[in-house]
Amino acid sequence: MAELSKWLVTVNLDESIQKVRKRLEEEGLVIDSLLAEVGCITGQANQETAARLRKITGVLDVSPDVEIKLPAPSDETTW
Repeated sequence: MAELSKWLVTVNLDESIQKVRKRLEEEGLVIDSLLAEVGCITGQANQETAARLRKITGVLDVSPDVEIKLPAPSDETTW
């Protein structure tokens, strides 16, 4: 089985995000969160599945979801 990666899917707000979510799941995305207010869905899938997700009607983009950690405000170094 291919290794799963985290993905951020951007959805066209003219489409029903629930219908797009259903199609993403049918294509193999394991949904982590649905952020309807900003038109994004996060989830896990392998590279081959991510390529198929990009072809779903209503999907604007499928990008790797990377973790970002910012230092504490009291830290001297901010970047």
